[in-house]
Amino acid sequence: MSPAGEPGLVGLGDSITNGEGAHAFGVPCRSWVEWLARTVDRPVHNLAVDGAVCAEIAARQLPRMRGRYA
Repeated sequence: MSPAGEPGLVGLGDSITNGEGAHAFGVPCRSWVEWLARTVDRPVHNLAVDGAVCAEIAARQLPRMRGRYA
């Protein structure tokens, strides 16, 4: 939770959500969920894994969610 008690954001998905990679034009590579969290000033817990498919997200990422998320 953020200092104000607002829920954080959770990232579930594949490489697009994971967001690892090289800098582009001097901007660090971050996932869309990290950019969104910075914009709305919320903490983020990114559980995404490169190459994940729906069944893996449901079986491996969803069970790892802890806490309250927006």
